Amino acid sequence: TLHKMDFVTQDRMTKKYSLGPAIARLSTVTLELAALKDAAHPILCALRDRTGESSHLYVRRGIYREHVDFAESMQELRTSGRVGDRAPIFGGAASRVLWAFDSDEAIKTLLDSLTLSPLTPNTLVDKELLLKKAKKIRKAGYAVSYGERNPSIGSIAVPVLDPEGGVACSISVSMPSVRFNPEHVKQLVPEVLWASQALSAALGRKRNSSRESDQEMNAVQRKKALAAK
Repeated sequence: TLHKMDFVTQDRMTKKYSLGPAIARLSTVTLELAALKDAAHPILCALRDRTGESSHLYVRRGIYREHVDFAESMQELRTSGRVGDRAPIFGGAASRVLWAFDSDEAIKTLLDSLTLSPLTPNTLVDKELLLKKAKKIRKAGYAVSYGERNPSIGSIAVPVLDPEGGVACSISVSMPSVRFNPEHVKQLVPEVLWASQALSAALGRKRNSSRESDQEMNAVQRKKALAAK
């Protein structure tokens, strides 16, 4: 089974096993996720302090969204979460912004591949409505949902762009329904957008720093090669 899944490879002559390419892929994903969390956590804490609500970080995992990190509100009545939890990609604001910026064709293909079963009475499962929502999200730059995964919780979410302009992850703030009203949402949207821009900038700086380090290393290697000649 491990061989079929590329976790190990077998030498045809010796019949001995060694680690396969799937291990390398998992290692790369783990390192990238750790770097993302390192960059995001202080921003999540700042967002929590600026809004008074719990802030969350999500990534896309195929047809699911995965909870990567969060900063819990200090208020007595608050929302929480568990790192590593996965939820269907179609339900909730933090899920929708992960694919809303794809092309219409890609979104239709995604929705056609899903079993759109409601998680609560408020879950959107109509494909045409979800596509219209995606277009509104692209125009506004954020998504709002209420009670789609938990009947008592509302959330606001924004995409975070990577250095190439793709959606790397999503940031959201969530709150109990008692505080989820139009006026409060209006106040929170600029703060969540700020967090998105801050993390996008941080990811860009990390990528640029890595490139600069590579360039410096290459320069050193070139100097050594010239000296050897």
